[in-house]
Amino acid sequence: MREVKSRAANDSMDAAALHQRLSAAARFIRCHAVAAIYHAGSGHPGGALSSADLLACLYGAEMNIWPSTVDDPDRDRFVLSKGHAAPALYAAGSHFGFCDERQALSLRKLGSKFQGHPHVLDLPFVETSTGSLGQGISVAIGMALGLKLQRKSARVYTLLGDGELQEGEVWEAAMCGAHHKLDNLCALIDYNKLQSDNSNDAIMRLEPLAAKWRAFGWTVFEIDGHDIGAILGALRQAGASAGAPSLIIAHTVKGKGVPYMENIPAWHGSVKLTPAQTREALQALGATSAETEEFVNV
Repeated sequence: MREVKSRAANDSMDAAALHQRLSAAARFIRCHAVAAIYHAGSGHPGGALSSADLLACLYGAEMNIWPSTVDDPDRDRFVLSKGHAAPALYAAGSHFGFCDERQALSLRKLGSKFQGHPHVLDLPFVETSTGSLGQGISVAIGMALGLKLQRKSARVYTLLGDGELQEGEVWEAAMCGAHHKLDNLCALIDYNKLQSDNSNDAIMRLEPLAAKWRAFGWTVFEIDGHDIGAILGALRQAGASAGAPSLIIAHTVKGKGVPYMENIPAWHGSVKLTPAQTREALQALGATSAETEEFVNV
């Protein structure tokens, strides 16, 4: 565990200090995710790296959830709809005190709680099991509707992949969320433009993406998904929006931070990192020599 978040500390911190703290969290998430995938011998690095800044901002500044309140009925909820990005979720949990850092490196190992997709019965901070693409946002809508009916102020956040948007269930969920005016729901899209085999455009075109969601009745924000200030600003605006669910389209880079992975569909998943590739990735992400060896030789 590297850090336990403090809401009071966030509130008293100036913007530059908060930006620095969240950037450091995103760096850790990327390094830990790469190390976990290396030790697992398989996994999905591309989308884990592209979503790190979003997870850092959600867990590090936005969501009202703490290691001591994972069962609090008034907590905010997070659903990783793109469940294959589990290494990034586990890394965020490690950084912010929800799980043990070393144990989270046991990704995909037999008997480990940290499987290739999140499992609600294994980890207290995982709200629902995900992996079948398109289902996570539907669960998030159910949670948001339930909180509305109970008149609770808690919010629900869900992170989708862009390839996931090719699932019809996503658009059924979009209709449902707008119909019920779920302004306590914020969906984020990790829009890195690539999926496992090719670009989104080559497989099934998504554009005009923002216009489609607005047509379904959502309040839409479009940002650079690696700009900490832009992410925090969009999350604040989403929280202040009334009468409709919010969507943040976060433009990202697949494999962000590792030059040999960036914008290459082959690094989506089903990869086996060599020790040399892992060291190269960790060093590109800013890990020191000591940190690199600690991650590789754990």
